[in-house]
Parts: sequence; C-alpha cells; structure tokens
Amino acid sequence: RRQRQMCIRDRITEEQRERIRKIQLEMLREVHRICEENHIKYVLGYGTMLGAVRHKGFIPWDDDVDILMLRKDYRRFREACKKELPPKYFLQDECSDEYYLWGYSKLRNLNTTYVRCGQEHIPYKNGVFIDIFPLDNVPWFLPFRILQDAYGFVLRKMLWAKVGKNTEKNPLVRLVYKILAPIPKSTIYKLRNVMVHKGNKVSDRVRCLLFTAPGKEENKKVNSLYSRYGFKRDWLLDREKYVFEGEEFWGTRAYDDCLSYVYGDYMKLPPEEKRVGHAPVSKLELNQEGL
Repeated sequence: RRQRQMCIRDRITEEQRERIRKIQLEMLREVHRICEENHIKYVLGYGTMLGAVRHKGFIPWDDDVDILMLRKDYRRFREACKKELPPKYFLQDECSDEYYLWGYSKLRNLNTTYVRCGQEHIPYKNGVFIDIFPLDNVPWFLPFRILQDAYGFVLRKMLWAKVGKNTEKNPLVRLVYKILAPIPKSTIYKLRNVMVHKGNKVSDRVRCLLFTAPGKEENKKVNSLYSRYGFKRDWLLDREKYVFEGEEFWGTRAYDDCLSYVYGDYMKLPPEEKRVGHAPVSKLELNQEGL
C-alpha cells in the first residue's frame, strides 16, 4: 500500500509527458550526433522503431526511447561519450555507476529527477533517460541458445533481487530475492562477461544478454524456437533513416520483418486498457535546465 501511494505515474500530466519527450528527443539527437561523427552504427529499437513507422514519432501513450547497438559499436560509443557528452548527460552502465543494476545502459539527464517505484533505496544516479542496448552474439547451435537464455535469465533475476526483495508480492519469490540480493553486483557482471566472451564467434542473431529475448515476448507463438532468441544481425547493419518527431534517425531497412518478429501485427493498435506507459515513477522533477 505504501509503495502504491508513493508512485505518481497515474498523475503525470500531459504537459509533463511532453517535457519528458522533449528531453528524451534531445538525448536521442545527441546520441545520433556522436554516432555520426565517430562512424558508429545504431538503430532505433522496440517501441521507438514501432513509433517511427506507425506514428512518425513517440507512441502516443509512451514516453520511452530505445536504441540498439552491436557490442563492438557500443564500446566505441562509450569511449566517445567520455570526451564528447555535455556535462548534464551521463552514460550509465555497470562500469560508470557502481550501484547500477541492469544489463543494458541508460543515457541520463542529470538536471532532472526520475526515480522508478521500488528503486528509491538504490543510490544510483537518476534522471530522465533513454535506453541503449548493447547486443551480443547468440550461439548457432539451438541447445546452446536455450542454455544462454536460461543463464541470462538467472543473472537478470540476481540483479533484480535488490529491488524484488522489497516489491515482489509473492512471499516465496520475495524470499528467493532476499537470498539472492547479497550477491555482489561485480560477481554477476563477471558471470555476464563470461557469456559475452564465449559469444565472440559471429553468428546470424544478436541480443541483449540480460534482457528478455526479443522473439519471446509478444510474438513468441509465431516465432520458431530457433529464431526467437535474437534479432537478425543484418537488421543492425542494413539501415535507412526514418522520421521520428520531425527529425531523421537510423533504423533497420527491414522494418517490416523486424517489427513483425517482435510485435506480430504491429500496425494494429492495442486495446485501450493496454495503452499505458512503462514502470511507475515515485519522484519526478523536470526543470528548465533539463532542456
């Protein structure tokens, strides 16, 4: 009950949502600039690519930006950010923030405050953000794909345990999270890096290892067992520009194949009750310095 009272997602006004989007669009513009100047490839991903194709911008009920990069490009991007990011931005990952717990990165605007419900006790840097997903190779051999997926799932839950021990409603699962929570973050990322190293051999598909496999979400029943564990690598390499909020950004040329793979009939709007944003927020501060 206390947790629900702290969360303000339902009370975010349209004006606030528009300001969040403006801040995110500015960050997307900055990512695009750095990538263009350093010849780094990226594409819009997930709902951002869907928004570009279906709405020419943000999905109306969403306030989220997702970017995909191959691991080698992300490493170059991270190095470029150390020199080129304006001071108000912070590229957050397990290397730059000792308290960060996720298997992908966030570009944060430090002139804002944006705290997810249930994460108030974790002292990592916060602020309005966009997500950047470094993608790693998926094994060619199907049993290894399944094992990699299971391994990543366990590591993901080990990271989430520090949140789940407080927010999980199921008492048995909450107990499991409490047992897992003391495992040092450094140990979990070392185990993740073993998986990255083992996947050095280039394959036809790539994924974020500590995020749900893209073909296992909304369109799992259609995607074959062999294909559901990663995006086609070519979707990251063969690109064209798409209009997003009146500006052009890179996306996969094979947008129909990619969006059908993730969402199925992606041009069909979801029922109204499912037109909601992402995880609720407990603290939100948007000032003029954020823009």
